[in-house]
Amino acid sequence: MARRSIGSLREGRIFPSGEVWMRDWMGWRLGVGVCFFVAAACSAGGGSDPMDASIDAAVGCPTGQVECSGECVDVGSDPDHCGACGTSCGAGEVCSEGSCGLSCGGATPTLCGDRCVDTTSDRNHCGACDTSCEAGEVCSEGSCGLSCGGATPTLCGDRCVDTTSDRNHCGACDASCGAGEVCSEGACGLSCGGETPTLCGDRCVDTDTDRSHCGACDTSCADGEVCSEGSCGLSCGGATPTVCGDRCVDTTSDRSHCGACDNACGDGEVCSEGSCGLSCGGATPTLCGDRCVDTTTDRSHCGGCADADGTVCGDGTVCTDGSCEVSCGGATPTLCGDACVDTDTNLAHCGACDNACGAGEVCSGGTCSLSCGGDTPTQCGAACVDTDTSLAHCGACDSACGAGEICVDGACALSCPSGQTECGGVCVDLNSDRANCGACGTSCDAGEVCSSGTCGLACGGTTPTLCGDACVDTSSDRSHCGGCDMPCADGEVCAASSCVVSCGTGLTDCAGTCTNLSSDEANCGACGTTCAAGEVCSAGSCSLTCPGDLSNCSGECIDTDIDPANCGACGTACGAGEICAGGSCSLSCPSGQTNCSGTCTNTDFDPANCGGCGTACGVAQACVSGTCRDLAWSPPTSVLVYYQSFSTGTDPAELAANRMGATTVTSTSSGATFASEYDMGGWDIVVINAPGSGLPAEVRSRVLDRISSGEPLNFSWWNLDTDAALATALGVSTTSFNSPRPVFPSSAASTDLFDFIETLPAPLTSSRDAGDNGDVLALTSGGDVLCTVDSAMGANITVVTNGGSVMVNGFLPWDFQDTDNDMDGVTDMTELYVNQFAYQRGAR
Repeated sequence: MARRSIGSLREGRIFPSGEVWMRDWMGWRLGVGVCFFVAAACSAGGGSDPMDASIDAAVGCPTGQVECSGECVDVGSDPDHCGACGTSCGAGEVCSEGSCGLSCGGATPTLCGDRCVDTTSDRNHCGACDTSCEAGEVCSEGSCGLSCGGATPTLCGDRCVDTTSDRNHCGACDASCGAGEVCSEGACGLSCGGETPTLCGDRCVDTDTDRSHCGACDTSCADGEVCSEGSCGLSCGGATPTVCGDRCVDTTSDRSHCGACDNACGDGEVCSEGSCGLSCGGATPTLCGDRCVDTTTDRSHCGGCADADGTVCGDGTVCTDGSCEVSCGGATPTLCGDACVDTDTNLAHCGACDNACGAGEVCSGGTCSLSCGGDTPTQCGAACVDTDTSLAHCGACDSACGAGEICVDGACALSCPSGQTECGGVCVDLNSDRANCGACGTSCDAGEVCSSGTCGLACGGTTPTLCGDACVDTSSDRSHCGGCDMPCADGEVCAASSCVVSCGTGLTDCAGTCTNLSSDEANCGACGTTCAAGEVCSAGSCSLTCPGDLSNCSGECIDTDIDPANCGACGTACGAGEICAGGSCSLSCPSGQTNCSGTCTNTDFDPANCGGCGTACGVAQACVSGTCRDLAWSPPTSVLVYYQSFSTGTDPAELAANRMGATTVTSTSSGATFASEYDMGGWDIVVINAPGSGLPAEVRSRVLDRISSGEPLNFSWWNLDTDAALATALGVSTTSFNSPRPVFPSSAASTDLFDFIETLPAPLTSSRDAGDNGDVLALTSGGDVLCTVDSAMGANITVVTNGGSVMVNGFLPWDFQDTDNDMDGVTDMTELYVNQFAYQRGAR
């Protein structure tokens, strides 16, 4: 037999015969197992020399070691055989995980002497270098003891290991993975996955909790720190809020720490909601590997177990409602760490991220308490739930709905009732639900309420009353009819704040709620007809945008200029006794308008209030100067304006169209926007207030198209003399002049444009008279002269051409925008446009 000198032996070196040599203060002594394999290592006749350690081929080396020149060594840490027999590290280098380097890392991050070790499991260096465990003890999580536990719960030989990730003991002691394989969740394979998705060296780890690989491989936490959600710190949080040993764990699902640290589940048991049992349930109903998980929120098992039909979410994404997304939503709208949670019910994140409830407490309504209540009154396991809506506890604890189903009033169903929308398997009212305000997953901040689909500090708009934590409309809400917590009886609906058997005029009973089918996004045109996301309901039809100047307020098309519930902006409600005029709340209407039921209107033109509030004109009539008339013409309903010097809401043509009751009025100074709107078609009148520099090409081409179409065009340009071709198309020739002159009605015209629908004083004057760089117009192909810049013929300033379809003004409308010669509260140019529009619509 080969003989070894004592000086060549290293501490802890195990020979194939089973001999272990160890060093103490007395020098070298023979360690345990001199004749560990008695029959193989000792002669039958007498004691053999303990220094004589021959290799017994039948026994071989222990698991984790290989034979190198007759010795059993760990090539992962031996500097003489680093990674392979005979590969020696250089001076000053160490061997860490089979590679020579200047420092230790990975699974053996600590340098003790000349070897890299794992002080969490090494008996000779347990917790710190040269801290040896006593005979019969093991090293588990850096502490000597009689048994293993924590992250390395299984004793294999004399070491505590984690059989879910240890290649030498994968799934069971001495079950080694083959070359190129890794151990992930107790099974050998070609790649990592599940709870330990990252390969660091030759081990699959969870970089969210591993102190040696915190956030990334080889990023070690300092002494006293723990790794929580991929960051080193002094305390745990997020999805793993409890420190057990030196690891952050989730005691609701960890089999080694189920309900409390070191409370390990037995063989065949799982940990579900902090209790050991034979099957999963409650908030974590699915068994993936040896853990109970919630596949609607678990990034490692999103939509199903990762090794079956699920998905591991990538970096920067979260798992919400069983799908990997860039943000949370649905029933779990809040991101805490890398998990989407419902802070109303989550024990680890109650009311806010990392606000964990104590032992024996539950999370109800975002508050830790001893019992459930509020919107989640029923305790199922450790969770407070609403059995009327909970998918996992529908009608009763652990009564789960099937795939594709939702829970409605405690019963599993295939769709939500009218007026509600499915968000993450739960039917909610997007108008009032704080976790899904206006759209699924849009949650309101702490202290905010959801009113009419918009988060704010107070209720308003169509849901002005706060009942509990929900904004409701007590005029139509069956549960709060006329006041909070005043429900209607079965068979009744809530109409005008009273429980009745049927709805009033203009309203329809949709699932117990009186709704306006012309504007209700959830019942558009018919009960249960819901508009898609981004659509609004206008005139009983779903569309992507509201027409004209109407605004999308929680799915309804609203005129924020006059709506007292949405005055100036959606959700801005006027106070009691106030009206909304021009987008501002006030106690009285502006000059020229009358307060009719809280709305300012011009009774000269309002067919619903003609001459006075409540006086409605007939179907074939129009309101002209406060009188209902049987007319052969009708005011315009759709007007498109391209302007030079005005902003939206101040252009006199826009104001005139609104004054005449037009329902669609679009004004813009953008050539591209004008072209896009023009191409949509359907405009009763197109108005051009051309800039001094001329028209953009896209506008000019559409002006020519409008002229050729024979449809009404109202054209103003004080520099028309610079574009002879356009003047010809308009049917005029021009002569420029610069002397200021007032504007008169033409004495030869059959229609007096100053005394038509609106009455104007003659002449019109201003500090910027029409003669300021204007154009005198001469008719080239027939037409009528309506206005001049003096009392005589020949200085024509407003003409009608092309059979009456084109009206041309040779001045800048801005000249008269700020003047009110008759002092009636309406600017001269606005009134002049009203008369011109009426003329072009057939009132001649």
